Amino acid sequence: MAKATNLTPEQRIKRELAIRKAAEAPTIFFEEVSTFGIRNTVGIMTLDMAQFITADDAVISGKCTVAHLRFPVAAIPSLRNALDKIELQLKPVPQKMKN
Repeated sequence: MAKATNLTPEQRIKRELAIRKAAEAPTIFFEEVSTFGIRNTVGIMTLDMAQFITADDAVISGKCTVAHLRFPVAAIPSLRNALDKIELQLKPVPQKMKN
């Protein structure tokens, strides 16, 4: 990565803190949203994933909650926009646009 030499000391510190905070943020893997709603202008989603446990030579399957997502309803357009863009990336590229 190229070094930004024209940054002030304060800007460099803010940049370094932002990079560290981003690296420390948790990665959340989920397979379904089991519950959702709104309470007092806060969107609520419960994120779940499959879970498999081996016990006495048997595999027991179920699901477990991995996160409770909370966000202001004002963030819904941003979340929807990101999901729409991810969905677009899943669509095949037309043959004429391929190299």
